Amino acid sequence: MARLSLKSVSKLFDTQEAVKDFTLEVPDGQFIVLVGPSGCGKSTTLRMIAGLESITSGEIWIGDTLVNGVLPKDRDVAMVFQNYALYPHMTVFENISFPLKIRKLANSEIQARVKEVAKLLELDSYLEKKPKALSGGQRQRVALGRAIVRKPKVFLFDEPLSNLDAQLRTQLRGELIKLHQKLKTTSVYVTHDQAEAMTLGEKIVVLKDGLTQQIGTPAEIYNSPSNIFVAGFIGTPKMNLIKGEISPSSEGLFFHNDFKLALPQEKMSTLKNYPQIIIGLRPQAISLASGSSNKNWVVKANLELIENLGGEKYFYLNLKGEKLVAQVKEDRNYPLDSPLEIFLDLKQAYYFDPQTEKRIT
Repeated sequence: MARLSLKSVSKLFDTQEAVKDFTLEVPDGQFIVLVGPSGCGKSTTLRMIAGLESITSGEIWIGDTLVNGVLPKDRDVAMVFQNYALYPHMTVFENISFPLKIRKLANSEIQARVKEVAKLLELDSYLEKKPKALSGGQRQRVALGRAIVRKPKVFLFDEPLSNLDAQLRTQLRGELIKLHQKLKTTSVYVTHDQAEAMTLGEKIVVLKDGLTQQIGTPAEIYNSPSNIFVAGFIGTPKMNLIKGEISPSSEGLFFHNDFKLALPQEKMSTLKNYPQIIIGLRPQAISLASGSSNKNWVVKANLELIENLGGEKYFYLNLKGEKLVAQVKEDRNYPLDSPLEIFLDLKQAYYFDPQTEKRIT
């Protein structure tokens, strides 16, 4: 095991900068997730750590070793890919043991390590089977086993669960968490799935266009997004964002769109100097207005769609052209295209500067 350090790492493809001045410290034994949309540079960063992609500038350290010029095979990292990349003509035992045979380890040690890993991954009874006889989840476990058996300093995961169905992804996420708790190996995991990032990561790095947007724990990223991109990307359904003008009056500070909202008193000193702001509201902060005491935060919206998930419902609303999603927990049915009074809880709101797109704190 070892700490991992990336210092001002950049990657240029011709004139396109895929990764820009990326700096990250991963302490020994931490599980960190790189998350972002396609093309944000997360897989390129992983491949640079592995040595499969050269870096244009910067430094990559594994433990106390600068690995910029070190070959992939000598970096002591193990990578698990989206594609299982198993040898179809080999048994499970042969697939898992392959990297050990390449290293010319003694047969007794190979046997002991493979059996230990197979037990850990509940593959004991499949060691003589070939990949075609296994389910997708079992094949991915074999790919994990082939990485674990090497006992590397760093694990690298490149969207390893994206080919699996939703139920199996959830199951294997849980298994990965348990595995990390047992092995405590420094791990970097790449995904475009923010739910996966929130579930797995001890820390999360949110990327966009090759730039780091925010680094923090799942709670920090969700509860204190640094900018509009992070606010909209992390959370399902995503945060509602409404842009409007700010105007002061003798009665307080008001937000104007095609509707009017009185802003909370405690936010006046922070927001009064902004001519425009963007209000961010999680679906949980929007509810039906029945029984709401603060009428300054009640507006009328048109109900366009109901998504019923059993224990809760999501109402898709049109508020004067603004598309909103509200999380609703009552069983009553409402006809589509009907006007509803909804309550926007501005005490739970986030406020962003539309010029810089950063959160106003």
